[in-house]
Amino acid sequence: MSLSEIQFEIQRRVILFRPTTTMPDGSQLGFNGDPNDITSPSTPGETLLYASPRNTRFSQIDPSTGDVEQEWFKKALPNGWVKLTSDAEFDPSGTPSPTWQLNNTAEGVVLEDENGNLVVRTHDGSLGYVTLEGIKISDLTGYLKAVDGSVYANEIGYAFDFDPNDPELVITTHPDGSITFEAPHNLGTENHLVSVYDMSYAKPKTIYPDVQINENIDEITFSSVPTEFRVVIISF
Repeated sequence: MSLSEIQFEIQRRVILFRPTTTMPDGSQLGFNGDPNDITSPSTPGETLLYASPRNTRFSQIDPSTGDVEQEWFKKALPNGWVKLTSDAEFDPSGTPSPTWQLNNTAEGVVLEDENGNLVVRTHDGSLGYVTLEGIKISDLTGYLKAVDGSVYANEIGYAFDFDPNDPELVITTHPDGSITFEAPHNLGTENHLVSVYDMSYAKPKTIYPDVQINENIDEITFSSVPTEFRVVIISF
């Protein structure tokens, strides 16, 4: 039988490797793990798996029984493997590490959990990205802010109504007769604005006590304290 006569059979043949596959030098392929872990091949068997073409399959076996433990399908080059289930469908988990597969048909972008953080990676393990059309976070009323590469959800502002006679207020009376009230906001930043209103009028009236801005608890100091006042804090 000539080569041309068997060309169709050659083209449709599925390339299947196992740890026991015989290499050209007579040795065995040897590798028996997740083929995605082969980032720098150090043996002929690892080199064969790393350099194999798309649609190659690799059977990971149970060393104690020789049975197939997991099958892998090479979806992308140079070394993008995905798991196959028993019915030859793609396993949405993508890899045995704690990941979530976003798309099994478009180069295997995944979200990978590393030390409690979500990291976006492409099929070959390099860093990737996700484009979002919109973001909704529960019933958040406010905005998102980015600080040092992290995104935080902040409310637009806080409003505190103060009754100076409330025994639970943290109050400091100074020798000169002025009084300081603590206004806790827990924003974790000094980047915010503070407005104070006298609520004893028919409509709130802006007043200007001394304001000490702090990361979590602001201090409002009056020389003459209104009967009721409101503090509004707006973060940015």
